[in-house]
Amino acid sequence: MKHRLLRVNELLKRELSALLVRELSLPDLLVTVNQVDVTPDLKNAHVVISVLGSKGRKEVLPKLDANLVRLQGALS
Repeated sequence: MKHRLLRVNELLKRELSALLVRELSLPDLLVTVNQVDVTPDLKNAHVVISVLGSKGRKEVLPKLDANLVRLQGALS
């Protein structure tokens, strides 16, 4: 993978992690962004997250889906 893509992946990973903390209220849950893979044309990204907590995935994924457009806008 090219050095530029590695830098973009890392930057998106850090920014998305900060956005999740700032924008979404997820009490009693720890959501981490483990990996971001951006396509070479920089049009799409695949994000891998992990969730630790009592409610876990059942609560986080619908909340992320509901706020998808807002998170994409904030990242752009």
